[in-house]
Amino acid sequence: STSGASFIARLGTSSWVAVGTGVNGPVFALSAFEPLDEPWLMVGGSFTAAGGATSNRFAVWTGSEWYQAEDGFDGPVRALHGTFEGGEPVLYAGGDFLNAADAIASRIARYDFAADLWSPLGVGLPSSVRTIATFGSGIYAGGDFGVKAWDGLAWQELGAGVNGPVFVLLPVDNPSPEPDSLGVGGDFTTAGGQPAFRVAEWGCP
Repeated sequence: STSGASFIARLGTSSWVAVGTGVNGPVFALSAFEPLDEPWLMVGGSFTAAGGATSNRFAVWTGSEWYQAEDGFDGPVRALHGTFEGGEPVLYAGGDFLNAADAIASRIARYDFAADLWSPLGVGLPSSVRTIATFGSGIYAGGDFGVKAWDGLAWQELGAGVNGPVFVLLPVDNPSPEPDSLGVGGDFTTAGGQPAFRVAEWGCP
């Protein structure tokens, strides 16, 4: 056990270590990312404070201190995904929220580090987002609605989709000559109209 670890801890060389003074509520999502050549840990959940100061459901641990997001989100953050687009860092957040800082963003939002701005992705998604992944050149989201792909303008179904919630998305680097695929895991029994018991693969677009 770790003394003083509040809802978040890291494993040191031989024991668990507190992450500063932690946060004041459950953590649902972590993303290790280096947006500005610094290794940061993005943290999402249902907490309203990090490091003893207001931080609504999202915060950043720099390795030595907390960066709080006072505006934050108006509902739990359940998925975080950092990536680079055109060489520029961006962060995707998903969950149960309807607002990201000052932006109306239905359950998924995109943060542009250069502009210091959260923005929506179209009209958003109809229910809770549980996982976000980059696959090929696209962004994919899974959740209570199944799985969808963002085409830059709108969210699209993956073929006939799956018949239940999706909790995990994982790009799979298959050995040649097999094409890469997107692993999809959740509580479904069909994918693309075919039997698929809780796990399936989506082929490279």
